[in-house]
Amino acid sequence: MFQRKIMRILRLLMAVNFALSTILINIKKLINQEYQDFRLLLKSSE
Repeated sequence: MFQRKIMRILRLLMAVNFALSTILINIKKLINQEYQDFRLLLKSSE
């Protein structure tokens, strides 16, 4: 009984961890894209 509870908690933590890492990767990609767009704007305005 107790072991099953631990397994459920571990599975939940793994799911949360996966979701967070996915979100972080997407945020990094977005930031990189924005940064590149910004640099292109700076180059074109010179």
